[in-house]
Amino acid sequence: MALAYRERIRAAAPSASSFQPLMTLYLTDNTSVEEVERAAEAGVVAFKLYPAGATTNSASGVTDPDLCLPALRAMAKAKIVLAVHGEVTDPAVDFFDREAVFIERVLRPLLDKVPDLKVVMEHITTRQAADFVAEHAGTGRLAASLTPQHMLLNRNALFQGGLRPHAFCLPILKREEHRQAVLAAACSGSPAFFLGTDSAPHPKHAKESACGCAGIYSAPVALGLYAAAFEGAGRLDRLEGFASLHGPDFYGLPRNADTVTLVREPWQVPASYQFGEGEVVPMWANQAPFDAGDITATQLGSQVDFSFLDFNTQEAGAGYPDPVPFSQVPDASVGIVSAPSSQGGGLGLDGPLSETGLSQLSLQDAFDGFTDGAPEAVMKAPEWACAYCGIHNPESVVKCLTTGKWFCNGRVTGTASCIVTHLVRAKCKEVSLHKDSPLGETVLECYASGSRNVFALGFVPLAGEHTVVLLARDTPPSSPAIKDLDLDLSAWSPLIEDRAFVGWLVRPPEAGEIARARHVSGAAVAALEEAWRRDPTKGLDDLAPPRAEDEPCPVALRYDDAYQYQNIFGPLIKLEADYDKAAKESLAREDVSVQWSVGLNRRVVARFFFPRDSGDMRLVVGDELLLRHPLPRLGAAPWQGMGLVTRLGDAGEEIVVELRAREKGQGPPPTDVTVGFRVEFVWKGATFERMQRAMKAFAVDETSVSGYLYHKILGHVVEETALKVKLPKRLSAPGLPELNASQADAVSRVLRSPLSLIQGPPGTGKTVTSASIVYALARQGAGAGQVLVTAPSNIAVDHLAERAAVTGLKVVRLQARSREAVASNVEHLTLHQQVRALAAAESPELYKLQQLKDELGELSAQDERKHRTLLRALEREVLQAADVVCATCVGAGDPRLAHFRFRRVLIDEATQAVEPESLIPLVMGAKQLVLVGDHCQLGPVTLAKPAARAGLAQSLFERLMLLGVKPIRLAVQYRMHPALSRFPSDTFYEGALQNGVSAAQRELPAETFPWPTDKPMMFHVQLGAEEISASGTSYLNRAEAAAVEKLVTHLLRVGVAPSQIGIITPYEGQRAHVLATLARAGPLRAEQYAAVECASVDAFQGREKDFVVLSCVRSNAHQGIGFLSDPRRLNVALTRARYGLFVLGNPQVLAKQMIWGALLHHFKDNGCLVEGPLTVLKQSLVALPRKRTFFDASSFGLGGAHSNRFRPVEHAGERHEPPAPPPAHGEGPARGGRSKGLEPSDAAEYDRSALVGASGPYAIPGSDLPLGSAEDPLQPQGLGQRGAPGLGQDSLLFPWTT
Repeated sequence: MALAYRERIRAAAPSASSFQPLMTLYLTDNTSVEEVERAAEAGVVAFKLYPAGATTNSASGVTDPDLCLPALRAMAKAKIVLAVHGEVTDPAVDFFDREAVFIERVLRPLLDKVPDLKVVMEHITTRQAADFVAEHAGTGRLAASLTPQHMLLNRNALFQGGLRPHAFCLPILKREEHRQAVLAAACSGSPAFFLGTDSAPHPKHAKESACGCAGIYSAPVALGLYAAAFEGAGRLDRLEGFASLHGPDFYGLPRNADTVTLVREPWQVPASYQFGEGEVVPMWANQAPFDAGDITATQLGSQVDFSFLDFNTQEAGAGYPDPVPFSQVPDASVGIVSAPSSQGGGLGLDGPLSETGLSQLSLQDAFDGFTDGAPEAVMKAPEWACAYCGIHNPESVVKCLTTGKWFCNGRVTGTASCIVTHLVRAKCKEVSLHKDSPLGETVLECYASGSRNVFALGFVPLAGEHTVVLLARDTPPSSPAIKDLDLDLSAWSPLIEDRAFVGWLVRPPEAGEIARARHVSGAAVAALEEAWRRDPTKGLDDLAPPRAEDEPCPVALRYDDAYQYQNIFGPLIKLEADYDKAAKESLAREDVSVQWSVGLNRRVVARFFFPRDSGDMRLVVGDELLLRHPLPRLGAAPWQGMGLVTRLGDAGEEIVVELRAREKGQGPPPTDVTVGFRVEFVWKGATFERMQRAMKAFAVDETSVSGYLYHKILGHVVEETALKVKLPKRLSAPGLPELNASQADAVSRVLRSPLSLIQGPPGTGKTVTSASIVYALARQGAGAGQVLVTAPSNIAVDHLAERAAVTGLKVVRLQARSREAVASNVEHLTLHQQVRALAAAESPELYKLQQLKDELGELSAQDERKHRTLLRALEREVLQAADVVCATCVGAGDPRLAHFRFRRVLIDEATQAVEPESLIPLVMGAKQLVLVGDHCQLGPVTLAKPAARAGLAQSLFERLMLLGVKPIRLAVQYRMHPALSRFPSDTFYEGALQNGVSAAQRELPAETFPWPTDKPMMFHVQLGAEEISASGTSYLNRAEAAAVEKLVTHLLRVGVAPSQIGIITPYEGQRAHVLATLARAGPLRAEQYAAVECASVDAFQGREKDFVVLSCVRSNAHQGIGFLSDPRRLNVALTRARYGLFVLGNPQVLAKQMIWGALLHHFKDNGCLVEGPLTVLKQSLVALPRKRTFFDASSFGLGGAHSNRFRPVEHAGERHEPPAPPPAHGEGPARGGRSKGLEPSDAAEYDRSALVGASGPYAIPGSDLPLGSAEDPLQPQGLGQRGAPGLGQDSLLFPWTT
């Protein structure tokens, strides 16, 4: 029948026409597998799924999709697309909600049941549908067609001036917010959205009858309407992809070779067209002029805001609106069974223990004038109404026992339910149910331990009964409370899944409840939580609306002078300091148990535990803590004592604090008391004060830096100049490995330049190169002066100081006085140890005073003054005799260096320092500056979000690159097996990374591990779901932790040293759980597992292991992968291993993010994407999205579209424009081919003033486009004096390429 119909169409077409009809078939409950196979042979491209009765002529449609599963699987096998009319026909569902409900009841389960089936949601109409398609945009499995009426009209068009039958269609027109979402999706450039008119030529008399016909006739005017809509939204350059490319690409059909030209001119759409013996009324009938501006004014109401439309962004508030799922919870009579604890613990239910689907109901910032019902916020809500959204169904709300506020289990404020959002933000963990809920007023707690931490609670079904038992995640099987219950603890499941309570426990609100609820933005929720900390009675109405002027001025590329520079960075540093102080001072632990001892130096030492996963306490060696006890002994005064953290346990949870000497009037430590202590952080502002002082010196002290560096830092155009130096015949330094060609070139170029950037990719010998540079600078001849070597971290400084010392240079490592008691691998180089040794030989008086102070803990006032004077003199002597002084960037501001001047400054790991931090060593007289780092690895850490948004997290290294200072890249890596370096080299370093080691040098015996191929790497598929950790602020994945244990056990059994195995995970919750799993489930000796390092990506930067296991953790239905998507973190994680790399994760989730999709294809193409037990690994059959050339490596380092880099404004005082989505990769401002748009083309181009200052292959900020030239185009003219900027302030413009 279909073939005959196709021939009739061909016969009716003009003889000269090349038109080829594409045939589809009507899917019914009775469609057979054989019919699908015959259709595939006949060239049928799609089957149409119409729910029975959903639209015109659909009475014979599908009644139950499960009846069609055999046919659908056959379609997937034959690569035939399923085209869906996405509405349910349930009369109980509101007419305007039928598309949203269809997604959850039908489409989402269908995609899960037939994972290889390609589906087109035809003529989508709602924000929920746009969200759902966007969620799957990276999979290549789901797309949507969009009609002109749903892009241009909202449901008001049905009723304006009376009932308008010619605006009636199915799916019906929706609210304005949905129209805007559909238009924004069409204009996004995503290949998941394409043209589909759904044009229906019903005769006029049928449309205007008593019952009417559903359908709008748009065919004659569709292209013009689409063009006008795209032009009105400012996205005309994306019309061609939407109209001509995305559709055939998704269906796997060839693109049309012919073109259509649209001319922009006034035109009145006819009132009707002849249709047989009658007439048909087209869309936009009898309206003129046909102009996008008129459409925008009369129909759209306002310009569409595209700021939310970014399918690569998962973070709430930064990308596409977070979906708001709901669940259909089965009716169940749930009751409490007896439990040994006071309340809760065991739950019985009569209904099935399951949830159905989740929906995608999106945020609604405001209600339009035509609503289905009054918002619940307007109604007088009961006391148990959700404090965010106002939903107050007793079955759907939960009370936070800490704050006393109620919240619902609906996803109204974002991708998490309201209650989980509150618990995480407020750092609360205990809840109770409503008295009128099926379980009554129940406090959720563990049956065995009584723990009420809902993030650690789960349930285990009781065998043979409709009852579950609530247990904490790590309840031991030997617990006395459960040993008689015959529980299968392997069936434990968390109470919170996908950031909401399970539906059988707390019913998610229905779609209608969510639609009527008060929709609060993520920013408003954060502001409300902050207000509650000060005053719990505050409400949304008490919050002041955010204003643009409240945000600090962003960091700029260029500054007029140092005062303007100081005025921009000063407030940002203060923001960071205030945040850091508030965070540290708010953190305290009560009821801490302390173990006392006495150290070898006779100082009192306190030991106690801080479980790292139970809070935000993050300690490092050298931190200062205050211990308090309110009543150490009966009748005794309260005691307090200060101390420094001297050691952290292997797991980071045991803290060792050495107490300071007692002050006058202070009692001795209560070493006979071990419980009831309070521990507080002591905040120090020295770091931020030194940054502020450095900026002040930069502005007022003309000797702080040279004129050249001054103007370069401010972004002025200055004449390039070379230093007149005599290069040594041998650039390699004694005691260090011989330099390769790229390293020697770097040393040579640095010695001749007053400003140098060195990029050191992983394993390229960055430290050896830096040490060689330091040696060459220090040996440049008499009068060269000392070299100051700094880095943001103590570890980096120690490492470089150690390498510099082996060259024979006199190296002094200056440590903060608070760290002098901390053991170090460069102890012999530290200033305090060199002073102590010199005092023993040359200053007997100081030596004796120091011994007396060590024994007694304090000196008399007179002896203390003498000790201080002698110590300062000897410290100055040691420092003056040094060739090289090493300190952290902040340590360079130490008062002991106040009167020193360093003409040559080298900053290692410069890309990890915020710019004002790098300024501290610079303003000590620098005339030659060397910045060493890698902007493709981890950058600076900034905690205050306003400061980070304003650019404080951008390093000086990165800004100088944007200004055209081209880094010198080290090109040969010596760490990784060549197979391991391939993907990082191609992805992050334009394929330029060479291998200094061969595969044979990194080959291990075959019995080491059963690699799937000859390449020592694999991606081991893990499909276990992620869970929120006990802290409520992190994630864990039990399935991955178990797989990590098996991998580590295998490596240990074949003889790999524990110290050469590294476990990397981005989440603290997973780190803690992996360690617990190794200790609990590992069959080998506990000491072996304890010696295996498990840490974050940040902790592993700059380090390496023979074998690395990367646990990705994130595995969810639709929440994204968080900061796991940061390319810099991925780069670091992939480049730590020398001999072998294991990646554990869920490819179905990770592949949605583009760079992870590329990595998964890399593993699959190399036969390394595997699944199954380690002993019988097999190639995984998981379907991945098709390969896409998306990642512009040249833009990765500098704020390209696929990077989360900060994009500075051009000049100080300017502010960023509201963000708009970038074009699809490779798009230009106007691209030839099919639908050309309006003539003459006035498609928007990028503002070329944004294409500023990046040299060579480096990026345009905010763009995914590389610059055209690999040569440095910056040719500055003239170098002014300190007070006179260089000649040019204008931006350099570069041609952009596709």
